[in-house]
Amino acid sequence: MKVPLRTRDYNAVLRTALCKSVGLAVVDTEKLLASRWPLIGPEAVLAELFGRGWEASKDDLRAFLEYGFPEETWGDDKLAVGCWSPKLVDLFLDWAESTGHGQLTPMGQIMRAKPSVPTAFVQMARAEGN
Repeated sequence: MKVPLRTRDYNAVLRTALCKSVGLAVVDTEKLLASRWPLIGPEAVLAELFGRGWEASKDDLRAFLEYGFPEETWGDDKLAVGCWSPKLVDLFLDWAESTGHGQLTPMGQIMRAKPSVPTAFVQMARAEGN
């Protein structure tokens, strides 16, 4: 499992927490997970990244968008209304790690040092009894 968590694994961790710890029904959990998307604006993206174990800045997001879409100008006005899909967030994480934009959060450091912790959550989420 890759840390910071990619969408599939992060959703599995959230699914486990919502179903097992909170007691939310599976169907309601799936609706809640799906309702996060698209993420609109940098604050939503940065919060999502933080939950996955990665800390980044608005400037990091802007640099990624300038890299991926060089024909566009990414001022604050455009960045504020940008819509991010799960795939785009995963692509950002791949790019950010490879280019040194951002860093692991304290929880991200723990997950990377002890991958058995998030892996156990993912396995619980995929278990038949979920």
